[in-house]
Amino acid sequence: MEIDLDVEMKRVTNEMYEAEDNLINSGFPKDQWLLIRKYIASALLHNQLTTAKAWKDLPPPAIS
Repeated sequence: MEIDLDVEMKRVTNEMYEAEDNLINSGFPKDQWLLIRKYIASALLHNQLTTAKAWKDLPPPAIS
């Protein structure tokens, strides 16, 4: 079964923004949410950069 990445990206993006709106509308302080969102974004980017560095440091594949 193949996943349609464009459809999944749109679904997850909509879900993300809906959750953010619901959090703010529930009375959660917006300034605290913005700090949490910044932390999450930084953590995700850190993870992506760590993965990219690990891939970069791998030896090249052997040529048969």
